[in-house]
Amino acid sequence: MTTGNFTIYSMPSTIANQSSTALVINFNPTVHGSYTALLKIYTNGGNQTAVITGSAAGAAVLTYSTDQYDGSVLKN
Repeated sequence: MTTGNFTIYSMPSTIANQSSTALVINFNPTVHGSYTALLKIYTNGGNQTAVITGSAAGAAVLTYSTDQYDGSVLKN
């Protein structure tokens, strides 16, 4: 199930009484920024909402200077 920039894997439709399950949630933003989603859990014992947040920074930038390169090649 995908909602915005979050994808939830292995989410069962039901969970047996007195048991638990684990969810795998991937965060895959396409641009930097802060993101929020709600995970709503409905039960006959009451409903719950969990807030899922993620923050994405810009891509790393590599900088280098070619004026220090002497042109030699090393062979292994």
